[in-house]
Amino acid sequence: MKSDNKHISVHHIGARSGSRAFPILNRFEKDIINVLYDMDPDCLRQIRERNQNLKSELHVLPYCLGDTCKKTYVNINYDPYTSSLYELNPNYNEYYEFNCDHDYLLSEACRTMEKRPVELVTIDHIFQSKGTGMPPPDFLSIDTEGSEYEILLGARETLKSDIVAVVLEAEFHPFRKGRKLFGDQVKLLSDQGFEFARFLNIQEASPFRAPIGLRAEGFHAASDVLFLRRPDNIDVERNKLKNYLMLRKLAFIAIAFSQFEYGIECLRRSKDLIGHHRPDRQEEPVYMRFLRELEQHIERMPQIFPPTFATKYPSFAASKSRFENSTTNKMRNPTGTAHRIKQLLRQISVLYPLLKRIKCIFDKLFSKVVFSIKLMLTRKTGIEALLIQYGLKAHANILRRNRIIQTQFLKK
Repeated sequence: MKSDNKHISVHHIGARSGSRAFPILNRFEKDIINVLYDMDPDCLRQIRERNQNLKSELHVLPYCLGDTCKKTYVNINYDPYTSSLYELNPNYNEYYEFNCDHDYLLSEACRTMEKRPVELVTIDHIFQSKGTGMPPPDFLSIDTEGSEYEILLGARETLKSDIVAVVLEAEFHPFRKGRKLFGDQVKLLSDQGFEFARFLNIQEASPFRAPIGLRAEGFHAASDVLFLRRPDNIDVERNKLKNYLMLRKLAFIAIAFSQFEYGIECLRRSKDLIGHHRPDRQEEPVYMRFLRELEQHIERMPQIFPPTFATKYPSFAASKSRFENSTTNKMRNPTGTAHRIKQLLRQISVLYPLLKRIKCIFDKLFSKVVFSIKLMLTRKTGIEALLIQYGLKAHANILRRNRIIQTQFLKK
């Protein structure tokens, strides 16, 4: 058991498949305490087996979490992945999605096969009783098919004292009887000092099932959602060392989810606390060393910004002038060889649409090729090279892509 509080405690509730919401980053996995919960004892062995090769410290707990400690029943469904404290709302029986090689119909998958008695406990109870011997979560993720809101209610004290980031499943339709929706979750977490950052994916479902050939896009049904604690909300018991560690952990988690600017602000704020408490670098976790090296590169980075809106349009009159479309005036009285050729081609009714389509495809392809060449030839910054060194190549590519796109708008 890692006893110090420098390691990142990652807790995932609803881990039947053995997965978690926090990304697996090989270079940093030794820094992780991986705590997985599921209320169904039938799947605990599978959870252990699917995580046994990770370098993180693993704990699997057979708890059913909620907003209070009490006895209740859980619905074990035809598809056990949909098992829940809540029953399916019959108004959504016909909703479905195409899943790999079959239609996933909610009325079939969510049909209750067994009502199993369980004892609910709260996250606050688990960590206030200090019976587990494990650190409370720094990062909390929840995927419990409807009870996410109630679990957050039962974690209010832990949200205040320890948690810096949350990922949970949110639904945009009441697929379950009585469950809270995305807006309710945003309000609850906002009151606890967290900001909605982004949707991590969007799941679709269609309310009517049509034959193949008549299917297009479905309704936006649900998504995993990332929330980050506001940096100015981290002031736990005026404990500067704990506040420093929480800000560093929040910085790393934000960067892990490609929220780079948020992470940089957390690093900046944490540096203000170093004068009071400089943590011992002996046996320093890898993510702490990464953050230190990142800060060094940031300090050497030139401070270059694109122009702001008010710089580009320095007066209200200049801003309003955007609606005086000079292009429209030119189109009214077009001249030149290009226009005459276009008019000639328009007279060839069959050829013109085809040529127009070919030009559109060529322009898009050409733009992609040019940008790909720029991406390959543009030299990496020290920060991008550092990210790649630590196995964060996708994160480096995002920074690089945005840098190339936005640099072209700088004044020469």
